Formats: sequence, C-alpha cells, structure tokens
Amino acid sequence: MEERQGDLFDSKALQLLEEEQKKDGTVFSTGRFLFLQIIAKIPLIGLIVGFAIRKNKHKNMANFGKSMIYANVISTVCLVVIVGVFIHFDPYLRNPKEYWSTMSIKQVYENQMEALKKAGSKKTIAELVKDEEKKKIEEKKKLEEKKKIEEKKKATQEAEKHASIENGNLTILFKEKKESLPLNKDKMTALGWTMVTAAENPANTAEMVETYHDSYGSNANVYYAKDKIQEGSIRVEISFVSADTKIAGINMQSKVENVDAAIVTKQKDMSAFDSGSGNGNIAYVFDSHRITVTFGGGYAKVVTLQ
Repeated sequence: MEERQGDLFDSKALQLLEEEQKKDGTVFSTGRFLFLQIIAKIPLIGLIVGFAIRKNKHKNMANFGKSMIYANVISTVCLVVIVGVFIHFDPYLRNPKEYWSTMSIKQVYENQMEALKKAGSKKTIAELVKDEEKKKIEEKKKLEEKKKIEEKKKATQEAEKHASIENGNLTILFKEKKESLPLNKDKMTALGWTMVTAAENPANTAEMVETYHDSYGSNANVYYAKDKIQEGSIRVEISFVSADTKIAGINMQSKVENVDAAIVTKQKDMSAFDSGSGNGNIAYVFDSHRITVTFGGGYAKVVTLQ
C-alpha cells in the first residue's frame, strides 16, 4: 500500500515538474536552439536579439538572452583580433596599392636579373635596387633644375614687361602704360603726369628742368640739355610719395629683393649702396641706359631713368 502511494506521489511530482517546465518555456526544440546559437555569433545582430530576449518573462529564456549577449561580445572581439592580425601581417590587406606596386617592382628586378644573367653580369638585386634609387634621385634633381630654369625664365619674362630695351631705347612700364626714353612733355602728359613748372636747373645752368606730379602726389623732374631740348630728356627723377605710383614694377614699399625681381639686367652696380643701413643707390644697367634706384632704410625712394 505504501509502495503504491509512493509511486503515485512520484508520478504526480513528475507531472507537476513537466507542467512547470512547459509553463517556464524551457522546453526548446533542437532547431530553435541551433537558430539562436547561430544568431548569437553574428556581430551586432546577436547583441540586439540577446537584449530583446533577456526581457522575456520566462526566466530560462531571459538567461539564454543574457548568454547570447556575452557570446556575441566575445565572438566580436575575437573576430576583430583575428582580422587585425591578418591585416597586420598580410601586406596585401594592409595596403593593396603598395603591395601591387612592390610586386611590380619585384617583377621588374627579377626580369632585369634574368636579362643580366643572360648577358653574363654578376649584379645582385641589392645593386639593382641601389642603381634604381640613384636613377630616381638623378631624375628628381633634373626635374628640380628644370623647374628652377622655368621659374627663372618666367621671372625674366615678367621683369621684361617692367623694363627692357626695345629698338635701342629703354622702355619703362609706368604703372599700366609703357613708354620709351627719352621722355618729353607730350609723353609725360599721356602717362598721366601734370607739369607744374619749367625752369633752368639751378644746379646746372646748361640744363632745363620740368617738374610734374601724378594724381597720387608723387613728383617727377624731367631734365633736358638746353641746346638739345627737342631731343627729349637726358634723365628723369621720380620721387615716390604714394604707394600707388609704380615705375618699372616697383613703388615706395619695394625692398632691394623686390627691385631685383622686378628689374632684371646682366649688369648691376651696388658700389654706392650700404647693405647694412639699406641706404644708397643701386644702378641697373641696360646697354647705354640705366635705372638707378635710391633707397632709404631699405625701401625705394627715388627712381632715376637715363
């Protein structure tokens, strides 16, 4: 009787346990387990599904969701580490462009080695690499020299716009207009200068001097030989008052290096210039003509054309 009651109790307990298990949702099919395990390993997606499942009302399902989160984080970290190792040690993955470039160079060297062997040469790959590097350095040097020559040529062409010999006469750029020496009243007026006075040069009675100003207030003295006034000026002295006045590409803000860049000649006389103080004269010679720039404190003050 007692044995029968014990069997009945065990049977009842088993039934209750099965009902409780079903109620808790712990009875999963193999396919369901497999599907969730696969999802758990997929980066980010497994994490999202795990966070969703962990809030399930069934405790076992919630625990399984938490395990999916941990499994996904671990698998993602492992994947990142593995991919990083591959990228670090694999030159192709690290830099495909460099890899193919290296392979191409290697192939070139191998082809060169093969050709040298056939020709009876004993050069090594290291020597070939050295030769190639030397060749590249020489090519780079040639390109730099070519660039310097082109830049110098361009600068010379630009300077020739400011001052040059045309038809045997010195031609000067006055801001935006060009005019050739010798100058006279008509030319000065056409260049935008207004005559103020005309008189004998007090410093040299054999000369006449006409004084002009431009619209910016700068002054110009045009000197003539008394007995040859009809031939035009023997020299012109222009004193800068405004930076808007430009003669031969320079103005009152021009330093020595700016003047050197603007006026290019084969001959330059610096004997009357003190580089320490930045005072004195520098003469730029064009055949029988010259442009003399008077500096004060390193800046152009007066330009003399003759």
